[in-house]
Amino acid sequence: MGVDKVDRPIEQYAFRLPMDTFCDLSYFHALIDRVGVYIGETWDGVPYKPLADIATRVHKEELFHCTLGLRNLRLVCSTPEGLEEANERIGVWWPAALDMFGRSDSDFGDAYVRWGLRKKNNADLRRQYIADTRPLLEELGIEAPPNRLNRRFL
Repeated sequence: MGVDKVDRPIEQYAFRLPMDTFCDLSYFHALIDRVGVYIGETWDGVPYKPLADIATRVHKEELFHCTLGLRNLRLVCSTPEGLEEANERIGVWWPAALDMFGRSDSDFGDAYVRWGLRKKNNADLRRQYIADTRPLLEELGIEAPPNRLNRRFL
């Protein structure tokens, strides 16, 4: 595939964040699993057979999880106490979700596009995610922090 070097794998710390409350679990599904939806949407027609064989199923599962998470987040935000907690916890989950896309300057992000394994690179996927997801959070009364705040992978 023309790979001369391998980037150090991105540490997906979102999977190790504490989920102490229903709000945290809701955020995990609403935001972190939503990333899987965006990546999965780029797999349509991928020429790599092992990925092509599972792409549709994985995409559907991620879509189910993020839809459930958003529904549960809506329940959390339906009370003043829940909305307060959601606005407090977004500072943890928003940067973790954006970091799930990896670094914007990753050699592999662009290589995946060249190889036909994805249709968009990390930066483009993240931009679309932000544009689509921020309004959903605002609709619930959640104020997401600036996109660069507390990020580990830019």
